[in-house]
Amino acid sequence: MDNTAAVPQATSAIDRLKAAYNELDLFMRRALKEGAGTAHRDLIKKLARVNPLFEDGRYDLETYANLRNAVEHNHLPGSPPIAEPRESAVAEYERLVEQLIHPAPALSLAVPLFKIFSINGTEHVRDVVQLMNQRDYTHVPVLENEAVVGVGVRQTATAIVAFQQVLCAGPFL
Repeated sequence: MDNTAAVPQATSAIDRLKAAYNELDLFMRRALKEGAGTAHRDLIKKLARVNPLFEDGRYDLETYANLRNAVEHNHLPGSPPIAEPRESAVAEYERLVEQLIHPAPALSLAVPLFKIFSINGTEHVRDVVQLMNQRDYTHVPVLENEAVVGVGVRQTATAIVAFQQVLCAGPFL
């Protein structure tokens, strides 16, 4: 028998904002092993020091925390909230919270090998430099049997071509 209670789905923008805030707050407390005595903003600051995703989103997270506080902490009992979040803002906050709690795996960022500009190890450096310059690439994977065996670097390849040109031009005067 399942003893877990069904969590009601938040429907209004305010309810969804609070739900996303609470989900993030719980995640941060667990990640940092912090109790209820630590403020949400302090949790953000602490995680931003060790997690680049939180560092990148810190300003937005603090802004959404301020919005949540404006909605949640009304100083006039019985009055409506002093702020009403826009649907687009809540959707963006939910997206940000989802990305922080469930970051995409690195493989989701990868470009399939067949779409990548690559070279094989037998191509002439001069030709590779020319192609890299035309396409404004700084690096190019070197493949053998569809496996990456190295990375060509434009700066290094250009230096090799220049050195070869000097050698072909004869002795220094």
